[in-house]
Amino acid sequence: MTYSIMKNYYIIIVLIAQFWSVALFAQVTTPNGTQVDYKIYSEGDVALLENQAAQWLSDRGWTDSVSRIGPATAKYNCHSYTWYKKEGGSNDYWINAFLNLDFDVFNRYSYFSTPPAPDNINKYWNDYSYTEVDVVEATKVWFGSCWQWTGYEWSNYCDHSAVKLATGLYESKWGAWPLYRHPADKCPYSLANREYFKRSPYLSGPSLICSSGGSFTVNNLPTGATITWSQGPNLARTSAQGANPCIFSSTGSGSSWVRATLVTSCGSVTLPDKVVWSGTPVISYISGPTYTPNNQWATYYAIPNNPAMGVTDYNWILNPLNGNSVYDYGWTADIAFYNSGFYQVVSRGQNTCGWGDYTVTGIEVYDSKGMSIYPNPASGEVTIEIQSSGDKELTATVWELEIYTPGMILKEKKTSLKDNKTIINTSGWQEGIYMLRVKHGESLLTGKLIIKR
Repeated sequence: MTYSIMKNYYIIIVLIAQFWSVALFAQVTTPNGTQVDYKIYSEGDVALLENQAAQWLSDRGWTDSVSRIGPATAKYNCHSYTWYKKEGGSNDYWINAFLNLDFDVFNRYSYFSTPPAPDNINKYWNDYSYTEVDVVEATKVWFGSCWQWTGYEWSNYCDHSAVKLATGLYESKWGAWPLYRHPADKCPYSLANREYFKRSPYLSGPSLICSSGGSFTVNNLPTGATITWSQGPNLARTSAQGANPCIFSSTGSGSSWVRATLVTSCGSVTLPDKVVWSGTPVISYISGPTYTPNNQWATYYAIPNNPAMGVTDYNWILNPLNGNSVYDYGWTADIAFYNSGFYQVVSRGQNTCGWGDYTVTGIEVYDSKGMSIYPNPASGEVTIEIQSSGDKELTATVWELEIYTPGMILKEKKTSLKDNKTIINTSGWQEGIYMLRVKHGESLLTGKLIIKR
């Protein structure tokens, strides 16, 4: 390979994206959860990149043996394709072998600047996500890092990653150039320092376990290795120790974990735990007002709202109902209290394991000046009435009404109202929950109006 020619294109391939803006967004991680540095680039001059790559292949007579399988773009590179996109990553990120901070301060044109170490790419094997193997077993190839001072700049002809196919061919993206399928020795990178990797053993299984059981498997188990299984609270192992796969069943409800320790002739290693939820949902408590006026709404929350529980439905009960109204919105519920008294707010959750236990909180509803909205839900005319409590007379005073859309935009406002009631026409209003705010004398009242068609 003619490195003097390759060098010119290497600079284009590796450095072209450095002329575009950089931004950092959501995380990229190794399979075992270690965060990986990356950058966001624009795609660059695609036509120019395509032409450069095609000419480079043609000059070497490799057009027939190297297949273009993806377009040129500076949005992602070889490391991103090999370690991120090939494993299901859906975004276009440029991943350098080097930490962003190290690479950004490096001056490749200064002999006195220290070239960065590949401390970003090596996270994939330093955290045991991948294991170094011989070439036969490998599914990933890291070409190494081989910085050399050329007399006027630092160059690195090794910096590359590729996917190794069962056929022995490689799939790799050549910097900002296209994605290719090619023989190992037909690419613009030095082959002298290649290291070979495959996915390390890892534990897979469901995140929710019921009493019927869930199956857990150690994938890529090394030949001759045995497994010692252990588990956290609310779980029982129902398969034989060492079985692969192994079944665990729920014995109670709560957060838990499954763990696999591999024992080989070289020692033992414990794989990262698989965190699971065991059994039906658990509502620890209900959050919301426990002392609240009648003729108003109150909102209650089932705590915790934990996605790990896999809740598919909630059940809300007011005991006794006593002419009040309950509106169930999943993990929250609104209750319109019209009558004073002592009540219990009750809730439970359901997942694929079944319904969880009820959680109860006691509340007191007291008499107060309030706002009555009827009909509610509504689709046409609605009456808003200011009411006194018990035997108290409503003091005559002017009052104001504001109505807000579900997006909290002021929909309607009435001022200087003198009677204790007013009528609004909701024809043409979009469906949803509208917030009402009334200022009556020194009192500030709130309510909710549901519009349904």
